[in-house]
Amino acid sequence: FDPKAIHKGRTYALQARITVGERLMFIADTNHQVDPLAGTPQAVLVKMPR
Repeated sequence: FDPKAIHKGRTYALQARITVGERLMFIADTNHQVDPLAGTPQAVLVKMPR
C-alpha cells in the first residue's frame, strides 16, 4: 500500500478471505485493528465458512 494514503485519526483494520476461483475456502470472522505504519507482523485467524 502507499503509506501516503494513511490518514492520522482514522481507524484501519485487517480482514482476510481465501478463495479458490469463486469458492470461499476460509474467512476471518472479526476485524483486527492495526496501525498500518507500525511495520509489525499481524496474525489473523481464518476459519472455514459454515
